[in-house]
Amino acid sequence: MPSADYPFYGGTPPHVRGSDTSRAAAQDAKAAAATKRALVLAYIRSRSFYGATRDEVGLALDLGPQTATPRVRELVLEHFETGGGVCELYETRATSRGKQAHVCVVPEFVKGRPVRPAPKPKHPRPTVTPVVNPLLDESRGPIEQQPLL
Repeated sequence: MPSADYPFYGGTPPHVRGSDTSRAAAQDAKAAAATKRALVLAYIRSRSFYGATRDEVGLALDLGPQTATPRVRELVLEHFETGGGVCELYETRATSRGKQAHVCVVPEFVKGRPVRPAPKPKHPRPTVTPVVNPLLDESRGPIEQQPLL
């Protein structure tokens, strides 16, 4: 269930399953996410009709891409859930690396421009059937070791 301090992704920021360091980093990000999300929203709002790409947000607020991009995505998700947040337009602009990126604006500055649809939810990962290593499978009894050639 989503928590009040982090209402996205079931209350837990995305992380690499099975990685303690990734989970710890996600929990650290969760603590600062609301403040950074508010800064990102204020910056995009300050850009009015022009809006901002994720790259522009990161450069203006001195946030790395792994901080700026998730905060913008959360604001896009918020738009589809509550009507607040930001809208991602089909409009693009060149990033600092010369690639095209979508522009985000607050809803009052959409002004009839086409908005991209809601991001697709993350699909549950398929269940993986573990591969049994016969050398480690004790249920099969002792295994004769083959001589090395």
